[in-house]
Amino acid sequence: MEAQRKYDQTRNRYQNILLHRLLDRLKIDEDTKKELVYQYTKERETSSAKMTWKECENLLDYLRKLDNQQAKPGAASVCVASDRMRKKILSICHDLNWRKDGKIDWDHLNSWLKKSGYLHKGLNRYTKDELPKLVTQFVKMKEDYDAKGEI
Repeated sequence: MEAQRKYDQTRNRYQNILLHRLLDRLKIDEDTKKELVYQYTKERETSSAKMTWKECENLLDYLRKLDNQQAKPGAASVCVASDRMRKKILSICHDLNWRKDGKIDWDHLNSWLKKSGYLHKGLNRYTKDELPKLVTQFVKMKEDYDAKGEI
């Protein structure tokens, strides 16, 4: 029972420090951070301040694995390539006006990805090998939007 209460509490100061250190070290931008938080809170939050202790631990585990992978030769280029493809998708989302208050509307993006994305999962769940096909899907959608003036 005591352990369960710890999982439900908000993240602690130590987790916050570690989270932001890893985000900085991995050069993860604000939009990607929000997407990760959104994903690890089961689409409840985009702010890490509102994460539970357990949600933050799960995100930290993921970031530690990424950090360890980047230490391997050639792994950094994989991360850079994946990040570049995700940013291309986010850029297209801006062009399509998938925004709320001037920023990416993560609810809209993720619901679209789960409904219409070719693998039906959140943006950061796509691997480096899966992202090119998703980028192509977004580019095609943007071309259709430009041709018709709408999606």
